[in-house]
Amino acid sequence: MQFLKIFAIIVLSVTALILLALYIKSRKPVKNLIVNAFSGIAVLVIINLSARFTGIHIPVNWWSVLTASGLGIPGVTGLILLQIIMPL
Repeated sequence: MQFLKIFAIIVLSVTALILLALYIKSRKPVKNLIVNAFSGIAVLVIINLSARFTGIHIPVNWWSVLTASGLGIPGVTGLILLQIIMPL
């Protein structure tokens, strides 16, 4: 289990670096960052609203909100994978 946790953190870190590089190369980095943040937060809210039907709930705290807003949809996907691997 410890290996999977470290592997997930490494994958999320690499994803963050790739997204940061794409933001810097794009013509409108601020707009892309804002759209990505809103989409991540929206997906986090949708996941938590549908928790009754899906059985997957992501606790809302500073780490999950920062991950969802910073990494967007890939970040929420990573949070879901961590939730599946290590349920609370």
